[in-house]
Amino acid sequence: MIHTLTAISVPLEWTLKSELLSRMERLLNFKFGTLLVKNVSGQSQAATTVGLMA
Repeated sequence: MIHTLTAISVPLEWTLKSELLSRMERLLNFKFGTLLVKNVSGQSQAATTVGLMA
């Protein structure tokens, strides 16, 4: 049996690794109930904190 190696371009390899890490992150967030909020401004965080304290 002859095994052949396939070459993957470096940018494609990075994309595949990034995709895999993103999927793993989503699975872990779902498993542990972690909600990651992205692109939240400091102003809305402060308003949320004050709202919870009131």
